[in-house]
Amino acid sequence: MKTRNFLAYSAKALALWAGLGLSLQSCEEAYEDGRYSPSGNADTKISEWLSVQGDYSKFYGLLKETGFDKTLQGENVMTVWAPKDDVFPDLSAYSAEEKKNIAGYHLNFASLFSRNLEYDTVRSINGKLLKISETSNGFRVDEAEVLRADIALRDGVVHGIDRLMMPKASAMELLEGDEAYAKTLEYILSKNEKVFDRENSKKIGVNEEGLSVYDSLWVTENGYFKTVGDLPNEDSVYTMILPTDAFVAASFTDAVNRYYGSEENLPETFGDEQKAMFSEMLLKSVVSRMYYADAMDLPDTLSNGKGFRLITGDAFQNMLEKTPLSNGVAYAADKVTALAMDFFVPVSMNESEAVVEAVVKSRDGIVTEVSGKGKASGAAVMAVTAEGGDWVEFSLPAQAKGAYTVHVASHNVQLKAPFMVTVGGKSFDFDPAAFANLVNVELGQIMIGEYGEQTVRLTLKGEAGEQKAFTLDYVKLVPNE
Repeated sequence: MKTRNFLAYSAKALALWAGLGLSLQSCEEAYEDGRYSPSGNADTKISEWLSVQGDYSKFYGLLKETGFDKTLQGENVMTVWAPKDDVFPDLSAYSAEEKKNIAGYHLNFASLFSRNLEYDTVRSINGKLLKISETSNGFRVDEAEVLRADIALRDGVVHGIDRLMMPKASAMELLEGDEAYAKTLEYILSKNEKVFDRENSKKIGVNEEGLSVYDSLWVTENGYFKTVGDLPNEDSVYTMILPTDAFVAASFTDAVNRYYGSEENLPETFGDEQKAMFSEMLLKSVVSRMYYADAMDLPDTLSNGKGFRLITGDAFQNMLEKTPLSNGVAYAADKVTALAMDFFVPVSMNESEAVVEAVVKSRDGIVTEVSGKGKASGAAVMAVTAEGGDWVEFSLPAQAKGAYTVHVASHNVQLKAPFMVTVGGKSFDFDPAAFANLVNVELGQIMIGEYGEQTVRLTLKGEAGEQKAFTLDYVKLVPNE
């Protein structure tokens, strides 16, 4: 596990700029009709020009220290974003690897004059993207203002900028760089698998069955990157809620307290498997493919369709701490809340072999907007639009003749909308708000006249058009003695 913190770039950079007390300078190059007028020496290479410019000696020293002066001396066509000596910070606290990453962030394998820039992004030679944007006085690259543009040289162009730019970590680099994300990183890497790369494998013959034989090439693919978010990919942009190990634990505690009151009320069958299921659903939820540059831009619920919907809201936004990434933005929070109808816990009742039960085992049991003819195999939290009594049905297994007591359980202490349970030809009103203990509530007795499956109908009680939600963990029939 790496321990170097990629956020060190940001922390060190803030201290450096505070010490320098930087202020914006006026442009040193003519700027007319939205474009700079080129200047320079078309017979001089970039490396030669930088080496004799007193204003850029510190930056050129960094290029020499990191070996990029040799890159500039080659046959490449380059763009260089060069900060002047008077704004160049002390880099003595940075490692050789960090210095090389910083230097490479200022170079592009292309000749990019201002007239050619489309004010979007360009890729630096270290793989990071630089964001180009136009300003009233010229243009900006990332956070750096361009003070002197289009210095035309034989093998490319130099743009003078007002600061040394610090490369940002990608979402994956951020997770790799801090032990606080150890369990999250372990989970993501557990989705690695080796797959046969047919396209790049060389065919070497045919076997006895006439099937092609390959000199097989295997590649590693990651299921999380494919389905949730390709976090190392610099070409994609994501919004991430930072999933520290403490964050995952606190979010689990929050969910338990909201929907069960406390951990003491959890079913005995709730164990490590269910906790792992919650963590997996949460870690699939913390990455959104939508980009929200500011916390106040976040919607009420954040979702990527792969896990929980996470409640943000005003209270959550006030907790957010923003970290810009090279491929998006990350927000830190102590915990997050999963939307009620996405939170589920499998329940298992083992009181007697004669007890017939319907147990919710997946989100497939969630039903929304049923309109009188819905059908489901179970129900965890159901949200319906009441239109004269919307309902949903599911079946209990075949049951012998006899007298039974109907039991229900509704652990969710937040959703207390009343509904009606119909089974065995009888209906029972159930209002969770009327019960202090929502576990194993007796509704009443029914008679089953012949062996067979029993249909349970759950009907929402409310006026037409009224938005209601109720929760049900199970319905069971207990045979009377």
